[in-house]
Amino acid sequence: MGVYGSWDWLKSAGGLAYQEYFPPPTTRQVYNEDGTFQLYLNDTLKASTTFTIRKEMTGWSPDTANVIHYKDSIQFQPQMFTIDSDSLILRDLCIDCFTHIYKRIQ
Repeated sequence: MGVYGSWDWLKSAGGLAYQEYFPPPTTRQVYNEDGTFQLYLNDTLKASTTFTIRKEMTGWSPDTANVIHYKDSIQFQPQMFTIDSDSLILRDLCIDCFTHIYKRIQ
């Protein structure tokens, strides 16, 4: 199943001063198997693009990691991801950036 499916945003944390954000429960990301991505807020489509997943070395993993690359690289920067049970953990690939936690929508 992997990253494909719908995910509710639960929390983001990080930054130089370590901040935590708890967004409204109506923020959702959808990764489709055809490589399309949608971002929804209150069931309204706010952004869409395409994405690819590559295994590559990052500064945050001793081995290769799964990295999502979005075609709209201005709005969506590459992110390393892991999946733990029904949680998607996205890590921005930059110094002092954020880790984002999502819960799979069943």
